[in-house]
Amino acid sequence: IHEVANGLLADPDPALGGLRLPPLAVLPVGTGNDFFRMVRSPFGILEAVRALGEGVPRSFEVGEVRWEGGQRHFVNLVGVGIDVEVLRRRSTFARLPGLLQYLAALGVSLARYRSIPLRVKLSCENQESRVLEAPVLLSAVTVGPSVGGGFVLSPRAVPDDGPVSYTHLRA
Repeated sequence: IHEVANGLLADPDPALGGLRLPPLAVLPVGTGNDFFRMVRSPFGILEAVRALGEGVPRSFEVGEVRWEGGQRHFVNLVGVGIDVEVLRRRSTFARLPGLLQYLAALGVSLARYRSIPLRVKLSCENQESRVLEAPVLLSAVTVGPSVGGGFVLSPRAVPDDGPVSYTHLRA
């Protein structure tokens, strides 16, 4: 989903006016399916396939992260810190079901991970930018409420309640 969304947002189709994007259909076949739950799609492959023909496209928000030398969009989460380490380790527990993969990887990561220095510049409309610097275990900006197969980081996050502020991260 991340790569497809970035491809669509990086090069909008001029035939669509450059602003309208084609619908993005998602089937719940991943290990976490947080995005699928976030956009409140019918849960299950058959219902999702049925929605391809009968569903009505809806808009949802995306975030954008910029750093020296690049930028990317994110559809649910941008994280720095232990969450990245958990994702790196998750594949070593591939025999476990989705959520248990993340829990096992989290346990190992908590035992071995050390905080990293992070500098974040927060830019919000109609407000002066702020810079925060600290060693962090985890820094995350979310569009939706959960990550990693159901870990709720932002319980009140709604993917279609208004524009997301742009956040600039520098590790």
